Amino acid sequence: PAQFLLDFSIVACLEEGLVDRENNISMIEIGEVMANHFGISREEQDAYTMEGLRRAVDAVESGALADYLVALGDDDKDGYPLNRKRMLKHPETIARAAPVFSEEIAFLSPDEFLEKHRVHLARLGVSEIVPTVTMYNSCIPGDGAGACIVTTADKAASLGLQPKLRILGWAKAGVDPVIMGIAPMESTQRVLASAQVDMAAIDVIEIHEAFASQVLSVFKEGEQRYGQCWDRDRTNVYGGSLAYTHPLAATNCRLITNVLSRFDAEPSSNYALACGCAGGGMGASVLFERYKA
Repeated sequence: PAQFLLDFSIVACLEEGLVDRENNISMIEIGEVMANHFGISREEQDAYTMEGLRRAVDAVESGALADYLVALGDDDKDGYPLNRKRMLKHPETIARAAPVFSEEIAFLSPDEFLEKHRVHLARLGVSEIVPTVTMYNSCIPGDGAGACIVTTADKAASLGLQPKLRILGWAKAGVDPVIMGIAPMESTQRVLASAQVDMAAIDVIEIHEAFASQVLSVFKEGEQRYGQCWDRDRTNVYGGSLAYTHPLAATNCRLITNVLSRFDAEPSSNYALACGCAGGGMGASVLFERYKA
């Protein structure tokens, strides 16, 4: 133990995990790269954030998620997204937020950002940085936990459990790490092709929102490259990570929770997609169908 402690140091693993070490670029820097590379404006990002917040507040207040949530502590103090509800009444709060990469915030100026990532940006054809990403149109780390049971139909029956979803397939994909947020588009393309299900047949779509710029890039590129329409009326209907925060390792369970809630609300729904991105250029998608005995 004494020898161990000589070499011991405390590491902020959350910060470590949110930086792509190969390219020395953090996730929020990637959000800005994507905004500039895919042409996503600040106004688009803020509008998407506000709409997701409205959906999340409506979902929580209407009780749409009640069967899948367990309250801990004082809801008035701890309940996301309700503690951001005031932003819906005061949208100027989001509109006037300073971009992370600007002269107003002592992190990286646009020129410093351009210099730091010159090699990556040149590869992507980006010659200047227009700051668009703020702390409001980015998801923030949060606290949360989730669990789901994945088993066979026979095992569920032996336990007296009623299955709700059947996994049709899953896929992973890798993309350029400096635009890692686009990866769910690629993994979704793979799982749909494997299962021979068309995007138009998907009733419920849940995608992790690392940044508004990231999700909007998926929408834009999905349609332009693959003709996939990520119908916003079917996507993150109860809001997403921009509103609920991102408790690492629990967000995927939240995506499935929202799928289950939507299936409860819409008995005619049959197919659902859950997907997300991860640092390093990774994307993962899972395709579900309503379980039928």
